[in-house]
Amino acid sequence: CMSDTVRFRGPGGRSAAAPLKRARSACACVYMLRLLLASDVHDDTSAIEALRAWLSSHDLLGKLDAVLCPGDLTTAPAASLDAEEEARYEAAAQRVLDGLGSLAPRLVFSPGNHD
Repeated sequence: CMSDTVRFRGPGGRSAAAPLKRARSACACVYMLRLLLASDVHDDTSAIEALRAWLSSHDLLGKLDAVLCPGDLTTAPAASLDAEEEARYEAAAQRVLDGLGSLAPRLVFSPGNHD
């Protein structure tokens, strides 16, 4: 691409252009990321399946770049758990991570107060 300008989304989502500050031979390609933010799932794998159905109905399934999950995969209490309870919550968290991870090639997770 041999453009003198770079196109991008400016304030309010309006299309805008800016001069390209590179050598004319440089290529300035704009790539839009498709991100899905899924927060506070709290063990609800049926919500993930409903989300999968919604994505499919809007022709977005398989077109996401990443799923962002800012925490609360489970409803684990803040207090310390015995080994059996901890294993149960870890299994629930893994089911949620597997479900969300199946929606896009990348999954970014940050623990919440229940994780």
